[in-house]
Amino acid sequence: MRRLARGIAALAGTIAATQLLPVGHAQAAGVDLGVKGSMVAGVAAAQSDQVVAFQFTVTNHSSSRAEVFITFAVTGAGSASAYICPTVGSRLDIDTDGDTCEPGFLAGGSSTSVAALVRVTGVSGQQVSVRVCASSDSTAGDPNPGNDCKGLRLPVA
Repeated sequence: MRRLARGIAALAGTIAATQLLPVGHAQAAGVDLGVKGSMVAGVAAAQSDQVVAFQFTVTNHSSSRAEVFITFAVTGAGSASAYICPTVGSRLDIDTDGDTCEPGFLAGGSSTSVAALVRVTGVSGQQVSVRVCASSDSTAGDPNPGNDCKGLRLPVA
């Protein structure tokens, strides 16, 4: 009986030391997210009042799944027209008034793509900049935090 009591006490201590997360959440264990980006259709420069698309790929480089949150920032000679983000169930979320999207859980080793549609508002010599960052409740201890954001610039012709 004493042996059972010691076992229960040890188990209770282990559970108390474990960070409990809601069902469906990944355990916070150093998820490594990475972001890469490119211009859609290889656009080298944009004209004023043109809408251009910036595409980004978010990859979960770790082996465990993670809930992903993505933020967009448009600066310089442009204004955001819409952000396109996949959501659970293979649907696309097209957001015209926010700067974040939540595609949901991303399995370890998998990727998802997001896009920013930007209306160029500047004149020749200026630039449009778009920066996308990926984060997760599970990125504590991210072994490579330097690749969690990617910025792209496009000159105005």
